[in-house]
Amino acid sequence: MLGPVELLNIQTESPERFGASVPALAALVDNGLIHILDLVFLAKTADGEVTVSELDEMDAAVSSAFGSLDGECGGLLSDDDIAGAADGLSAGASSMLLLWENLWAKDLFAAIDGAEVRVADDLHLPRAVVESALSSLPADGATGPDRSDKSETKE
Repeated sequence: MLGPVELLNIQTESPERFGASVPALAALVDNGLIHILDLVFLAKTADGEVTVSELDEMDAAVSSAFGSLDGECGGLLSDDDIAGAADGLSAGASSMLLLWENLWAKDLFAAIDGAEVRVADDLHLPRAVVESALSSLPADGATGPDRSDKSETKE
């Protein structure tokens, strides 16, 4: 049984900055919360040409920073995944596509399957969307409409 899988696309003008995420990623892996499935780097030149690199093809500064990560790293990101990320990449920028399995949710998904029910939606909400929604809430501590069940049975 596979837990939920997420794809993160991180962009920067300086690819050596990707290494700053390694300690946090390593902690997630070491604590059994995620399992890295694939990792790909993209770079777009000023004239729009895109190069795609695996970790072992990156310069020494980047590849050595990621060397401590445990994972499979390979083959799951499709050409469509990579093309979509490349389309959104500005000239002169770099992107890191990171695909991981959320091990922390694996038991929950197994229990759902075992109960013979199904997950109707498995959505990821972008952090910026949630932060925007939270910032629009009233400052007095109100959390929005009351969602309690107000239905009553009348006899």
